[in-house]
Amino acid sequence: WHTVFITVDRLGGLPVDAEFEEDLVSFLEPFPLAGFDIEVEPPRFIPLDLAMTVCVKRRHLRADVQKALLDVLGSRDLRDGRRGFFHPDNFTFGDPVFLSRLVATAMDVPGVAWVDTEVASSKPNRFQRWGIPAGSEWQEGVIRMARLEIARLDNDPSLPEKGRLELMMVSGL
Repeated sequence: WHTVFITVDRLGGLPVDAEFEEDLVSFLEPFPLAGFDIEVEPPRFIPLDLAMTVCVKRRHLRADVQKALLDVLGSRDLRDGRRGFFHPDNFTFGDPVFLSRLVATAMDVPGVAWVDTEVASSKPNRFQRWGIPAGSEWQEGVIRMARLEIARLDNDPSLPEKGRLELMMVSGL
């Protein structure tokens, strides 16, 4: 007996629950595959652990710049209709997370002078998967995902296992 496995990345990061699985299997019934069972599975979400140092320009409040950064790097819809960088619909199966895109997004925030992401023993910065020792992600500038993996960073302090982002704000220019 053979099984067809279907892994689904739902819009908005909705879960692949029993009700959704039942609806999908019902939808697929008119397209029979003789001798095959259908098994629906969720994707494998990979939580990220990121930390970077941000220099705030003069005449800008650190708290305001930090809030703006948390919004644009977040996982929610923004007030102006855009999506946060880590919105569930911005990443799908196998999409890598490029450090350069993350830094460019942060640099577009008004009040940001520079962003330091260098991972070194003397710095608190991180660019890695959550719960796994860092490899060469920072040196390569990318966190790679396998074909059924999707990057996730919800930045909910009560659920760090769904990804976390830490910003060290310093005053500067």
